[in-house]
Amino acid sequence: VPYTLIQHVEAIHEFAGGDSGDPLRLHAGKSSHGLIGVDAFTLDFKVGWPLSLVLSRQALTKYQLIFRHLFFCKHVERQLCTTWLAHQ
Repeated sequence: VPYTLIQHVEAIHEFAGGDSGDPLRLHAGKSSHGLIGVDAFTLDFKVGWPLSLVLSRQALTKYQLIFRHLFFCKHVERQLCTTWLAHQ
């Protein structure tokens, strides 16, 4: 595995322009290089006033991290299926 989960989240956060004072900043000890599209793909949603009372920025960040994890799992599944079919 090229990245641990912490390194993966840190790479996404750095790519998105996060600063070091952000509480979401995770220190993995290694810098990440060679970030590809599937590693940096994120969805963002700007919440208007009435909905912002329910969906805070912190909640949206948590949903985004869950989405990233599931998206990466789907990417790995597709790679495994392709490899499996190629070697049969």
